[in-house]
Amino acid sequence: CSFYDLFTPDELYAFYAVRNYQMYLEEGPSAEFGHRALSDAVPLLRNFVAEADEAIATGALSASLRYGHDVNVIPLVGLMGIEGCDTRESDYRKVDQAWSCWRVTPMATNIQLVFYRKKAADDVLVKFLYNEREVRIPVASDLAPYYRWNDVRDFYRNVMENLPDPAAK
Repeated sequence: CSFYDLFTPDELYAFYAVRNYQMYLEEGPSAEFGHRALSDAVPLLRNFVAEADEAIATGALSASLRYGHDVNVIPLVGLMGIEGCDTRESDYRKVDQAWSCWRVTPMATNIQLVFYRKKAADDVLVKFLYNEREVRIPVASDLAPYYRWNDVRDFYRNVMENLPDPAAK
């Protein structure tokens, strides 16, 4: 039983825009409340960094898998600065054009950090895949879409340390 024929295309879009805005405010990087939502992802990102450092230090092959819902992924990708996922728009009338929950977290959303190191080399590179596509993060790199892990780790530590206190008003 479908009710879509009861609504005009504009009304259907309005339903989407309201739900999208709600997700943006509650879980996303919104200008108003984003620091609160993104702070929820700090422990997970901190764990990503720690596990990557441990795997790099041991030199062993490693894979770490996590599973979560959109409400877990949205703050994480915003905190990580994955392009298209960390947009901050202060005009509520433009949020649906700047940030879209169905683009940020389609079904089976996945984030992959792929690490590269030459044998006997200290420099470790990392590439980010978001839904199997190379993406950029806001870290300077002369090798993009590859980044030096030390630069990425420092960037994430800075992001996590300087995120406003979610309890602050």
